[in-house]
Amino acid sequence: MKTKLLIFLGIFTIILFFVVMFWLLGGTSFTKETKTSILYSSPSNNSNDAPIDKNVFIYFNSQIKSMKGIVIETSPVFEFKTSIENKTLKIEPINFLEENKNYKITLNTKNQKNPPLKGLPFVINFKTGKETEASLKQDSALMLKMENKIPFFSQYFDLTFLEDKNAFAIIINSKDCKQAKKRALNYLETNNVDIKSTKIIWYQGDKGNASCVPTK
Repeated sequence: MKTKLLIFLGIFTIILFFVVMFWLLGGTSFTKETKTSILYSSPSNNSNDAPIDKNVFIYFNSQIKSMKGIVIETSPVFEFKTSIENKTLKIEPINFLEENKNYKITLNTKNQKNPPLKGLPFVINFKTGKETEASLKQDSALMLKMENKIPFFSQYFDLTFLEDKNAFAIIINSKDCKQAKKRALNYLETNNVDIKSTKIIWYQGDKGNASCVPTK
């Protein structure tokens, strides 16, 4: 009798242990907050004179692999396709946007309790102009873009260009801020960008240290 009781208590204890562990692990998975968040967009919110063939870029602080759970809405509605490269979401209109028209793009989520990204909903309002990107001034930033040298991603820094701010955006990914900054500036200088007369906006990546650069 005692043996059966001990066996029963042992089995009950094991089952109780697994139930508690399942509950704890399950609770953690539902309450853990994602670290991924949106740093900026191009065009930025409330910008004007965006090219009518403008692709919209949304830049994240860490790498994203899919947009599962994210809903993209446009107003007025237009057809577009999306692609992901490292930390950047690209929204590419199928046809040219209308001239001198206000547009709104919203990133939202179906799951309000456990959103896949921080800062949702994320809204971009911008107004188009009359020009296309190809007809704009061929400055060093646009030349870099045309030569596919930006956006640029590395373990030390990421680099892109914000047309609406007329500035390079550099994200520090490394804990060694000075080395990352030096590499970023060297990259620009190697590609014939005059860094003394060029506007640069610095950002801190998910695991980076931006203590050695001016804050944006």
